[in-house]
Formats: sequence, structure tokens, C-alpha cells
Amino acid sequence: GDPMYFVEEAGYKNGSKIRIVEMTDKLSDMPTFVDTDIAVARYTAPPKASQPGPRKYKLETSDSSMLNAEWRDGRLVAAQIVGLRRRKEAHARWYEFNTATMTLTQQGTIDPGKGVHTYFPSIAIAANGDLGLSYMQSSKREFMSVYVTGQRAGSAAGVVETPALVKAGEGTYTEFGRPPYRAGDYSSIVGDPTSGTSFWAANEYASAER
Repeated sequence: GDPMYFVEEAGYKNGSKIRIVEMTDKLSDMPTFVDTDIAVARYTAPPKASQPGPRKYKLETSDSSMLNAEWRDGRLVAAQIVGLRRRKEAHARWYEFNTATMTLTQQGTIDPGKGVHTYFPSIAIAANGDLGLSYMQSSKREFMSVYVTGQRAGSAAGVVETPALVKAGEGTYTEFGRPPYRAGDYSSIVGDPTSGTSFWAANEYASAER
């Protein structure tokens, strides 16, 4: 049923707004699109991520395009990878919007600290209102690993649970040609349709096998 929502950047690189596109009459020959630009925390294009190994062995973090979006009961969530001014790391960033008022409800940035990169996030909403988030993480001391976190319904805006390590990376990742090496195409998380209180997540890590 109508409407359908799309989430995209309102501009590129030095971003400060996210655009929500509301589509109605989507099965007609002339669907209607309405754009709303919403101010968010400023960000830049993300840098390449570090990993153990030679300095040039960077990991591709793509750009700051929106990676996924999900809507449930008037709540629209979305995730992207960003850079921050005066910082040298890539960061997983997430948002929640109220589609009744077209306003930003909350936002958050996964920032474990200096030199640690978080990237390729995915976000979802469970039936009970909890948020789930999956992402990858690496640094000069940590191989590309899989983490999850989330937010319980009713928690303070922008605050997520302490991230949990799902699978630690096992080696330096050097696949797909020359550096920066590409990974992260298969990040996903969805709410369990039966329990309504848990999530299924999938992501990538660096294997020791070659």
C-alpha cells in the first residue's frame, strides 16, 4: 500500500541533509514523488579503512550513499558510512525519521575511538520497536570483523547497546585486485517475523583461508 519511502543524500560529500522521497500512486502510470530534505549531523565522504598489514592494504568503504532503509509504523530508519571532520576514520551512521511529521527523531554514529573504523552498517526495526544494527569494524590492530548492536524501545535517543563482537577477523584481507580491497557487499539485518523481538544479521569478516 501507499506510500513508499526512499532515503538518499541531499548532496554529496560535505553533507548536512538527508532527503526522504515519498512515493504515492506507485502502481499507476504517473506516481507522485514528494522530496523532503532534513538536517542531520554534518559528515564527509568516508576514508578507506585500516587493517593489520602493510600500510597500503586499505579496505574500501565506498562512499556515503545510503546503504539500506526500513519503515515500520511511521518510523523510517536508514544507515550509511560517513567521515567526520578532523577525524581519519570511517564511521557507521544511522538515522530514524518520523514519516508523519517528516522530522528527524534520532541519529547515531558508531565511534569506538581513535584509529578504529566502522563501516557497511545495516539497520532494522523489530515488531516490538527495538532497533538492530550490524556493521564491520577494523583498525591497524584488528582484522575486519563483524559486530552487532541495537537499541531497546524507549531508550534515550541516539544511544545504542554496547556493541557485541559476532565474529573476529582472522587475517589481512587482500581480495579483489589491488588495494583498497573491496568487501561489505553483503551486510544485512532483518527483524525475526515470528518472535518480533529478535533479529537475523549477516555480514563479512576476513578469513585466514586463501
